[in-house]
Amino acid sequence: MISRYTKAIKLVKIELSYLFARCVVAFIPLQKNKFFCISMTGNSYGDSIKCLSDYIASHNPSSSIIWGFTDVFYHLTDCEHNKVKLYTFRYYYHILTSKYILSNVSLDKKMLVKREGQVCVQTWHGTALKRIGIDMYTNRKRAWRDFFSGGMITEYNAKLTDIVVSGSRFMTKILHEKCLYPIQIIHEIGTPRNDIFFQHQPEVRKKVRAFYGLEADTKIILYAPTFRAGGDFTYYDVDLPRIKTFFEQNSGDRYVNLVRLHPNLLRNKEGFLERFSSDTIDASSYPDMIELLYAADVLVTDYSSCMFDFMYSYKPIIIYTPDRETYDRGFYLNIDDLPFCSVNNNSQLPAMLKLFESPNYRNRIDDFLNIIGSAEKGNATEVLYKLIMSYGKKVIS
Repeated sequence: MISRYTKAIKLVKIELSYLFARCVVAFIPLQKNKFFCISMTGNSYGDSIKCLSDYIASHNPSSSIIWGFTDVFYHLTDCEHNKVKLYTFRYYYHILTSKYILSNVSLDKKMLVKREGQVCVQTWHGTALKRIGIDMYTNRKRAWRDFFSGGMITEYNAKLTDIVVSGSRFMTKILHEKCLYPIQIIHEIGTPRNDIFFQHQPEVRKKVRAFYGLEADTKIILYAPTFRAGGDFTYYDVDLPRIKTFFEQNSGDRYVNLVRLHPNLLRNKEGFLERFSSDTIDASSYPDMIELLYAADVLVTDYSSCMFDFMYSYKPIIIYTPDRETYDRGFYLNIDDLPFCSVNNNSQLPAMLKLFESPNYRNRIDDFLNIIGSAEKGNATEVLYKLIMSYGKKVIS
């Protein structure tokens, strides 16, 4: 347990680093071809931000790309670009001298006080099933955290953001109403991380299987649940062996179960994995979640937005939600109206799995995409990059 004294010392160091960096950069102009990247507040080297940074590196060789990571993730990541630890002098120096700041989560005042001429891009991180933005202020703990971060994060982030990406008409409405982004800065162009589902990349499937020592023709069932605020493991009891048996018997192929833990569950990883059979593979350390999704043949999840990415593959999606009545985040969509296989307990699995034997599964997904007004076409990364560069030329540093 970290003491209050230790926390206070840490905050003082952060403030001094920030103050020193701002004094230094006050006399240094922005670097017009420099991009600063943050994914999941420094706990990820992936998502749409990685797709975008990879595209920038390949199409703009003279660019300078810097990634910011938490102290823990800094040592775990195999980031191909320059990297810094969050809240250090180097972090503040680089983020304050970058023309472009790319993030998929809200930034507070501790992370950035925007300089004139900087362009802040927000890709967000998936289609919102659970409440976000101002709807989270009904949670008192979240509201107090925002207050001590220098004011309400949602309002602050909306003011500093210049470009917001939306993957659908549904998300445009939520980003405007719940995250408070002005409608004119929201661009309904698709989501960079979903471009891969519109492409043929067999090398990614081979890469994932090679990573786990699997045969090339082995099929993957990926269990990727979200976290619960209380850290309770009770609701992660989905019967993966039964699901595996169903698909093996119906296809004649060999399947393997992979479990991908949410970052908030990693501290108790051993206890979590004990719930599953010994042949279940821990996929939590694989660096890129989108590659895992692309390589998977079946997705099992609960309330995670990864279902709305994986659906573009038209492969089976199973939603296992035994705590639906008590889950405390609230939803923007009725889970029963989603086009996937949805169950509240393991006894419902046999009957619901038969839905995948029907040719109507693909039609149900197409109907859902029409309902949310999907804008995904597989070229979001390219379109967003051109938009960023065009906007950057208009903003005077």
